[in-house]
Amino acid sequence: MNNKISPLTHRQQQSFFPAIPPSCRCYFLAVIFLLVSCKKDAEETADDELPVLGTCTSVMPIGRISFNNLSGSFFYQTSGGGKIEINSVAGIIITHKDYLGFKIELWGTLTSNNNETVTAANHENLNGKHIKDRFGSIRTIMFPDGAKMTFVTGGVYQRVESVTITDGAEVHHINLTCNKLEYSAISSEMAKLLDEEQPDGEAGAIEISATGLKFLNSYTEDVKGNKIMKRVELGEIFRNKPAEVNDYFDDPRLAHT
Repeated sequence: MNNKISPLTHRQQQSFFPAIPPSCRCYFLAVIFLLVSCKKDAEETADDELPVLGTCTSVMPIGRISFNNLSGSFFYQTSGGGKIEINSVAGIIITHKDYLGFKIELWGTLTSNNNETVTAANHENLNGKHIKDRFGSIRTIMFPDGAKMTFVTGGVYQRVESVTITDGAEVHHINLTCNKLEYSAISSEMAKLLDEEQPDGEAGAIEISATGLKFLNSYTEDVKGNKIMKRVELGEIFRNKPAEVNDYFDDPRLAHT
């Protein structure tokens, strides 16, 4: 919409302000400008509103996200080379182009109310070693390039309901209950808005170095905006010992960690 007000000629001003004293004309123009500005602000606010999610309505993928019809998996590569595979049954796999042989698997299945096998992604493996199970209903993994993947579940051992990926200006939302991409855009404003709106829950990260890779937790955010910072190293692998996985975390719920 074009809200631009064209300059008025002297004759137009005379016809437009026939009964308005000159001393009041500046005030009158200021009111018009204020009304136009308010309308523009309202339109911009409407543009920044959160998308309607949970409808199982598909959108076209934009950016680096894709879907494989044969496997039923979504694939995303972050700007820095992180790779995410999301499958509604098998779970979530994370790899990275800068560390061949590295893999985090978020796995575990259950039977839904519709008698379908679905993923809970409650078990967390580093290169095949079961490190721990998820705490809480929300899990976030952050990549070295700043990309973030957050998934929401119905509980510690309940199905994954949705996955949101933010990566710079890219933002994507997958409804895993129906395996549909519900939102996909390149919009730094919307990426920031969705990121701020969704608590990160148990927030972890991967750190890649010249010698190896660490899998760790950085903080917990169960309530939006309330981050409890606590670095906990979960596991580590080394480039010169590709078959070795150091498990640093003792999950009290599991006897083998």
